[in-house]
Amino acid sequence: LYTIAIGRKLKAVISNDSGAGHLLAASGVPILSLFGHTKAEKVHPFSTSSHYLKAQDFGSNKIEDLKEEEVLKKLDQLLPD
Repeated sequence: LYTIAIGRKLKAVISNDSGAGHLLAASGVPILSLFGHTKAEKVHPFSTSSHYLKAQDFGSNKIEDLKEEEVLKKLDQLLPD
């Protein structure tokens, strides 16, 4: 519950595929989940404000191969005006 409460104070969140990310998504905060080898379509946080980037879209199965500029561009889209 503490993690969800913290999420309600944030404008947006970036998280890897983790339990903390799912808890933050439960707070309703816009969340960008980053995925490596796991299937994002199957396990991404189920929230209307949930978005994700997959390493597969960048020709890899490694989360570290996600392009920083793409992550920041997507985050910018999630931030409220």
